[in-house]
Amino acid sequence: MEIRHLRCFLALVEEQHFTRAAERMFIEQSPFSRNIKELEERLDSQLFERDRRKIRLTPAGEALLPYVRQLFVMLEHAALNVQAIGSGQHQIVRIGVSEGALQPRLAALLSALHAEEGSYQVRLFDLTLSDQIYGLRHGMLELGLARSNFRRREIITTALWEDTLVAIVPKNHPTLRHHRIPLDELLQYPMIGSDPEAYGGYHQQIDRLLRTASTRPRITEWAKSMDMLITLISAGHGVAIASASRLAACRHHNTVVRPLDTPRTALLTYLLHHESLDSIAATDFIGRMRHQQWNNDEDWNEDTEEEMQEDGIEHLDAGHPMPMMQRPYEGGYARPGV
Repeated sequence: MEIRHLRCFLALVEEQHFTRAAERMFIEQSPFSRNIKELEERLDSQLFERDRRKIRLTPAGEALLPYVRQLFVMLEHAALNVQAIGSGQHQIVRIGVSEGALQPRLAALLSALHAEEGSYQVRLFDLTLSDQIYGLRHGMLELGLARSNFRRREIITTALWEDTLVAIVPKNHPTLRHHRIPLDELLQYPMIGSDPEAYGGYHQQIDRLLRTASTRPRITEWAKSMDMLITLISAGHGVAIASASRLAACRHHNTVVRPLDTPRTALLTYLLHHESLDSIAATDFIGRMRHQQWNNDEDWNEDTEEEMQEDGIEHLDAGHPMPMMQRPYEGGYARPGV
């Protein structure tokens, strides 16, 4: 069993299509299929169930998958550690990021750390929440950032940053007669939702806000990325609620951002780590992130408003972030037709 066999296995798992997986590996489909066949022969097990519509893992394939993922993460981390030692930096803080939890604050922290030429590096990994939890539990990550308030044995989760939830609507939309858009009025129009499978915690927090309204939202489309959400809104397909920081990095001239006329507009980013965390570098970076929590919220909102005014977009009067929402998550609004 060779590394190339396992790379092909992982590509096929993620693409669920032989042609796309072969293209991803930059090889023809015939040698790609041969690699999969050789792997199955060496393991004496069928790893995939094949039919015309879909490729699925067999129980044997499901058993192999976590080991393959762990192997490649370990190989990548080994390379990073060797590179860090070669450059004189002896520690790496590995941070998994899930559910769209990247923040302008994080970019500012990384930039400051790089300018200081400190004794450690920070590396980010874009992961699903389940992969992030696996990495934290098995020592492959020091820290995690997510939108979910994940509470399980061994994993410590604390609220780290607050962001303001705002309305985003097409230009010339009827709700723009309000400087702050009432939530019930916004929900009278078709909504674009953030896909709950891709952004579980993000979806749940917005759902908590929606359940405070007397009007039931009508979700007509689901977006798996902020780019898609902005595109659909700019095309007039609906309205949405999103975080101010994500919108600041991805705007369109045919959309307008307005604050909501509701007291519950906080979107939380959570910090996750294993209870046995003993990395001095990771502890230092946690301190930097917590310091950023108290010193950058007001400045960031002012900067965002200035940028929007320069771009000719209706400005965001975000003010101070609202307190943490206390009501527990109890369910979700239904997909269209459900």
